[in-house]
Amino acid sequence: VQQRGLACEPSIKLTQLGLDVDPEAAYRSALAIGRRAVEAGSYFWVDMEQSSYVDTTLDMLGGLRQGVPCIGVARQA
Repeated sequence: VQQRGLACEPSIKLTQLGLDVDPEAAYRSALAIGRRAVEAGSYFWVDMEQSSYVDTTLDMLGGLRQGVPCIGVARQA
């Protein structure tokens, strides 16, 4: 995306990164992806998932904001 100069705002689900298996690994992966997004001049989105993940997602988002200033939560209506 960066090499082609395309506009892109990546969005991830923490469960795709293994939240249920290893929350710390999911956090580290999200941080790495978010930092790459910022380096490429993009905003980084963390998708809100089902209600049982809301608190964990918001907690992780708070930590991720320290290393990824351009981050937000994508919520579904």
